[in-house]
Amino acid sequence: MFTKKAILRNIVVATCILFTLADITAMGQPLERLGHCNFSLTGTASGGKLILAENLNRNAMFVSLETKPGESASIVAQRLAEAINSSNAFNWGGAFFEVIASGDTITLLGSCAQYMSAGTEVGLGIPKPPSSLSCNFDSESKSVTLRWINPSEDYDSIKIVLNWDHYDHRGEIEIPGTSESYVLDLNKRSINLVTGLDVWLFGSSGGVPSNAAAIRLDGNSQEELFGIPFANDIAPNWKAWSLDTAPNMEKFTCSIKNNLTAVREKGKRYNSIKTNDAKPFKQVLKTPAQGGTIGIWRKFLGLTPGHTYKLSARLSTLEMSANDTEWSFSMHAVADRTGKKELTSNQMAGLEALPSGETGPQVGRIAEHGPGKLTAKNEYVIHSAEITLPEDSDSITVWLRHTGKGTSRVGFDWIKLEDLSMTGNESEK
Repeated sequence: MFTKKAILRNIVVATCILFTLADITAMGQPLERLGHCNFSLTGTASGGKLILAENLNRNAMFVSLETKPGESASIVAQRLAEAINSSNAFNWGGAFFEVIASGDTITLLGSCAQYMSAGTEVGLGIPKPPSSLSCNFDSESKSVTLRWINPSEDYDSIKIVLNWDHYDHRGEIEIPGTSESYVLDLNKRSINLVTGLDVWLFGSSGGVPSNAAAIRLDGNSQEELFGIPFANDIAPNWKAWSLDTAPNMEKFTCSIKNNLTAVREKGKRYNSIKTNDAKPFKQVLKTPAQGGTIGIWRKFLGLTPGHTYKLSARLSTLEMSANDTEWSFSMHAVADRTGKKELTSNQMAGLEALPSGETGPQVGRIAEHGPGKLTAKNEYVIHSAEITLPEDSDSITVWLRHTGKGTSRVGFDWIKLEDLSMTGNESEK
């Protein structure tokens, strides 16, 4: 017999029917009664780690398997189904539901909007994730505007997932795959912003979901406060850059802190991340033996011209020591100029002038670490700065830059943007 709490935890409220214990008594219940999702993998595997995760928790539950180059979609689908069934990765409360793989198609419990992909596997029809998800509250219109950047390949559709009141309430929205903005009218939805709003967004191609971009809106602030497995070893919302022709992805890794994704608080239906140091996934940037310059970047979009924003992020020099020389790690941010394109790798490396005309490695620098300025071993420290947008700017580009003449490793795990020009009364409306 399964607890009512376990069942309510795993069937999506917004799109699926909730059943009592009497409704679900054994494995083999008709799928149309349980609510289900089908998606089909395509082609062959590139080889790497394939992760399927869910977004019913701020700290996502997931299942992972290693694929081999050239494996067919049907073989991977079968192996993925077996991995989910054997591990009960999504805590479905026992054996009342079994994942089905028929050919290259997988049948899962619940709504397709609750699943997302991750890992280093880039074949099988898995689309690239969106980036730079930003969330801004307008107290006058009582609306929340979402902005983001899609990859160059179009999605068939985009799914937006909303969780609020500590994940007691949930909503799902599907929009065209070419969309890069959405306005959420709070006059038409009973969303309580006092307790914060978690927004997840991902694309779907051929039914296969991408990794999610996610942001938490809390009054006048937006922050990355999630435990989401990385896609291609890059943190959600961010993109990689390098002075190489194309970023060597072996220079970017994801470290996991204490396997926090396997832990749920006693008496809670969801895995809670309340503070930035509780995030389980850390972005690691490393230079190879021959050295190099690499980094990651994201934008905060849809901001208000003339407003002053406080940007805060956590950086770590990990296990670098005073004996390690000729390396640096810095964080930068600048107000974007209207109509200007994304910054180039040469601009973020300080080799070419920014659209403002400023040039040099120090432009926009908020924090810098190096041989003479280390964090405590594997500890993360917060760096902050204020940026006032000019009247012709409505976005900020943030980038991290790591340079070394030999092997070096540094880390990043959290960022937050606060609108200091929004009054306390406005943020509480």
